[in-house]
Amino acid sequence: MADLFVYFIEREMEVLKEGGYFGMIVSNKWMRAGYGVKVRDYLSRFWIEKIIDFGDLRVFPEATIYPCILIIRKIRKPNPRIQFCKVKTLDFISLEEYIADNQMLVKQDNLGKNEWNIQSAKANRLLNKLASSGTRLEEYCGAKINYGIKTGLNEAFMIDEKTRNTLIEEDENSAEILKPYLTGAEIGRYTIKSKKKHIVLTKIGVDIERHPAVKKHLSNYRAKLEKRWDKGDHWYELRVCKYYDSFEKPKIIWGNLATKASFALDRNGYYVNAPACILLTDSKYVLGILNSKLASFYLKSICAERQGGFVEQKPVYVRKIPIKPIPESQQMPMVALVDKMLSLVDRLNDIGDKKTGESARIEKEIRKVDTEIDRLVYRIYSLTGREVKIIEESALTQSGERA
Repeated sequence: MADLFVYFIEREMEVLKEGGYFGMIVSNKWMRAGYGVKVRDYLSRFWIEKIIDFGDLRVFPEATIYPCILIIRKIRKPNPRIQFCKVKTLDFISLEEYIADNQMLVKQDNLGKNEWNIQSAKANRLLNKLASSGTRLEEYCGAKINYGIKTGLNEAFMIDEKTRNTLIEEDENSAEILKPYLTGAEIGRYTIKSKKKHIVLTKIGVDIERHPAVKKHLSNYRAKLEKRWDKGDHWYELRVCKYYDSFEKPKIIWGNLATKASFALDRNGYYVNAPACILLTDSKYVLGILNSKLASFYLKSICAERQGGFVEQKPVYVRKIPIKPIPESQQMPMVALVDKMLSLVDRLNDIGDKKTGESARIEKEIRKVDTEIDRLVYRIYSLTGREVKIIEESALTQSGERA
């Protein structure tokens, strides 16, 4: 896609006179997505006049596309004052007037091959300060972020509690390869709301004859399983994965989409479904930072956006979150707050969806602890009052969560 985009622009530039204008409406994902490196690199060679980004607004009702208007001039030098406007509503009389009232000026020299995080100069300075004040998440934890399992056919490999129990009743050996399983939608901030699903973990090399009940179950889907391009050596096997054992270890897990940073701690050995992700660490210090407003601000600044205010918590973005290294003894206040949060969330989950006086009291306490964690994070990263204000104002546009 990126190569085609660049080819199209090159063709237009060939016929354009020097100093002439060229405009187009395209998807805005190239500004931050990994595949957009070539596009950003090529565009940076010319004078970018204007970028009008519609974010996740549904500009074209019949199409799920996140558009932007890009205007370039055939001048081979950077524009010191790109006109940039992030359109936040379609409720306006004149787009031209809206842009005039809401645009800001951006130095093209500040943009490179990396994600184009176009925002206010103050926000950019804060983003750079955060990036330089910590160690990238993966490096800090000494572990790589990995995607959840891709089965190739969830209807065969994902089973409910009733089916699991039936398979074990038929053959007790079935229990060896039936593991607790989560989808991204079951993972929230500090919490896991399991629907008690399980995965049939027929890794490459499993002796299916030792599990006749499981073989019988999978045989119902054999035709579809045979057609998978990502299967193992046999029709009933899952694809190759070098880190299956990691799922049973303590880890931080999260879903792909969220309106604010949303991470949970798993010590129960859940396997998770891609595109949800895992990171082998049980650090409550890290968990507190990841669920803070600071992390939400950071992710919102660098992640690709989706409709409804959601951002993609993909590894390429999450791994860049800077974790401030401090002595373990100084992490104890954060650990205590996260422990308190986990306890409160567990109690709320026990109550369920019922709205009671107790649930309201716990929710109020959760908000209080959340605020205490945010304030502690601000101190850890040595933020000024103005920098805190930038993050807090950014948080006002984020609400709820979805994995």
